[in-house]
Amino acid sequence: MRLFSLLFLSFPLFAQSARPTIAAVVNGASYANGPIAAGEIVTLFGSEMGPARLVPFTVEAQGNIPSSLSGVQVLFDGAPVPLLYVSATQIAAIAPLRLAIGVTQIHVVYNGVASPAFPKQVDISAAGIFSLAATGKGQAAMTNADGALNSAANPAAPGSYVTFYVTGASAAGSGAIDGAPATGPAQIAQNVVVTIGGKAAQVLYAGAAPGNVNGFTQVNAVVPADIGASGALPLTFQVNNTLSQTDITMYVGAVRTSAATIFLIHGLGQGKQDVQALQGSLASVVGLDPSKFRIDGGFDFSECSNSASCAANCSMASGADKLAQYIIKANPAGDIILMGFSMGGVLARDVIANNRLVSLNGRRVSVLITMGSPVLGYPYSTFDRLYYCGGLVQDIDGNWRSQQASNTVVLSQYLSALRTKWAAGNFPGFGGVWLAASGRSCSNATRLINSSTGCRDRNPFSDGIVCDDSAAYFGQSANKPTTLWQDPGQVYVHSNSTIGSIGSSLILCGNNGQNPSLSNPLLTGPLFDVIKRTLTGLPLPSQAPTVQPASRVLTLTEPEQARLFEDAFDSAQPNKLGDEVAMLLLNRPRLVVPLLEARLRRQQSETEFSLASEMLAYSGSDVALEAIGRLLDWDEAKFEHMVARLLDHNLANGGDPFLLAKTARQTGKLSRYIQQWRTAQTDSPRMNRLR
Repeated sequence: MRLFSLLFLSFPLFAQSARPTIAAVVNGASYANGPIAAGEIVTLFGSEMGPARLVPFTVEAQGNIPSSLSGVQVLFDGAPVPLLYVSATQIAAIAPLRLAIGVTQIHVVYNGVASPAFPKQVDISAAGIFSLAATGKGQAAMTNADGALNSAANPAAPGSYVTFYVTGASAAGSGAIDGAPATGPAQIAQNVVVTIGGKAAQVLYAGAAPGNVNGFTQVNAVVPADIGASGALPLTFQVNNTLSQTDITMYVGAVRTSAATIFLIHGLGQGKQDVQALQGSLASVVGLDPSKFRIDGGFDFSECSNSASCAANCSMASGADKLAQYIIKANPAGDIILMGFSMGGVLARDVIANNRLVSLNGRRVSVLITMGSPVLGYPYSTFDRLYYCGGLVQDIDGNWRSQQASNTVVLSQYLSALRTKWAAGNFPGFGGVWLAASGRSCSNATRLINSSTGCRDRNPFSDGIVCDDSAAYFGQSANKPTTLWQDPGQVYVHSNSTIGSIGSSLILCGNNGQNPSLSNPLLTGPLFDVIKRTLTGLPLPSQAPTVQPASRVLTLTEPEQARLFEDAFDSAQPNKLGDEVAMLLLNRPRLVVPLLEARLRRQQSETEFSLASEMLAYSGSDVALEAIGRLLDWDEAKFEHMVARLLDHNLANGGDPFLLAKTARQTGKLSRYIQQWRTAQTDSPRMNRLR
């Protein structure tokens, strides 16, 4: 049942009067006895207005709320309106969406007998906030960012967003129908003000609540980060000059005094150097507030994960234990956020499921982000054992074919035990958030190098290694991810690393090795946007179905590609074209790098400068390195940071930074910065091999 119907069914009933009449028409949320507004949910009090016992509405076949219920109709200026429930003493109805300002005449008709007219003033708005107890005061009917009800035991954190509901705010689209559910968002055109604890709150959205009846308004607002108070705080909503009731409250938690620590966990065939590009993106000027987050990319399991000749004691359990000991030694002061790519996401889940951080005395894992992680395994083969640690790949094996008829997966002993522990545990049930991202660049259901394994035919999408089912924890009833991101542009591969580009991009999917990697999303792209929103507690954008894969941009003519790339800046909304931009950066650097260099030389705005410099670094190509060399000669102080960013991106996108440095034209200052970056990598086993 929809939220609004649950609210109204809990309304108290008043004693029946002796004579059929309308005594009052009030706001259905606040019970304020003032003017009403178009589309407002109203409550009528009176006597003999309907059956003795309350009768709630039943949705009509077409999904609308009826205008006649148990012999009762409510007429506004002679026209029947939708009815939420009826009884002898109390009725909930919805005023017409196009009710004119002025005075309306209201009648109740019961079994063919009409009440006397009840005149009611109509204004442009008459907002009221719904309360949890349906009394018009006290705790708001509100959810926190994690979807759980706001309460004393579950307060909203400063800086996070909350969702509450109002009526009388005239929030309906131009084509909205009385009594029909809202089919999509329709924002309130008038000025909206929300205050929490007396402080103005940022309003993210105020308008129709899709799936709920027109007239029921949803509001998303951010609790001020500097609110400076906690507990039950007053909440108000104002539209135009109409203020809601002032005795509604919500619960706010104590201000977080310690920054949360994001621990980055690399994947199979990687070491700590492979998360440096992502770490730089998270720490960048358009990334996360450093006063709230610190980023730790120092965990390194490369002695097992990046060696085919690994020690006999190398296992996923030993990796999880090493990760836990690393976090305990770091001794983070605030919340813990685990962000793992591929194998790293499984290590993170092991740490949580087996409570390996118990010695940290109550500090919680508040967010888990897994990117292309084989939560239900991946179908490894002899190919994998030739290049990766045998103990690790056997631990994360999942047979997707032999039990297909029963729609099940045969898991390794390790994954089966982890699944059981996870299902029996309390994550993310205690309020933590789990974002699971899966790449969908490949629509081949079977790994071609071994036709007996692969993803189910039911869902063939794959990032080349880990199929969509596995990364999304498909079919598991207990403790699923709270949010899925499934690559609407269908461009992300599992890895573009030196080995992975052969296995993932070329052999398995036929990609050219120049697709964006899940481990290194473009900072201005949709995946990074979802990651950032998850970390900061902002609402996630809906994933509209993509008609064509973003890789179609590679089939355009060069002038069309250049125009699309420029539009990403000129529209001031590069996230909408993030996947297309990433494809051009990696596949058409000689076309787009000069456009970026020209924008950087113009230095128009700080935002444009940040976007252009990040995109130039993300390219990671010899053309981009040469452009940075020219920019260094022009303004060293402004562009020196970009050398390390570009070389890190080159490594994360599957390149060889040292080969890049040799092939690109190196002059003067550029050569010095490359040498500094090389020196900083000397403790990395992979860097030693590349040298």
